[in-house]
Amino acid sequence: QVADCDTTDNTANDPEPFGDALFAIEVVNDSNSTVLFTSYSFTVPSVGTFGPFGLNSPVSPGGAKVTVSGILALAQSGTKLFPGASSAISGTTGFKNVTFTVEGSNDLGEDVALSGAVGLNFSSVNRCTAG
Repeated sequence: QVADCDTTDNTANDPEPFGDALFAIEVVNDSNSTVLFTSYSFTVPSVGTFGPFGLNSPVSPGGAKVTVSGILALAQSGTKLFPGASSAISGTTGFKNVTFTVEGSNDLGEDVALSGAVGLNFSSVNRCTAG
């Protein structure tokens, strides 16, 4: 995190915008049963698997949708950490195909797990705006 984005004004620090990194996944239930998703996890190749983390996301049958959201990375002391990790995310982690998995059960008591992947870039970025 850049401590002072405004290098021309020496009267106050204007820190770079910096916060937790969040994700949102839309899940469509094309089954004939209500599904209750109770956890999510995600895997970053060559880094690790994080979770499971608790959820309470019911989705009705017949094409209903639910958006599952959570924290991908926690902002701490000018760095970011994956939830549950003890060290910061390296700025050289680079591009990774991250797999997200949501798990739960349907109203028949059967286990349900869905996974999907998305390409994400983990790198050091200066988010200070010019001017």
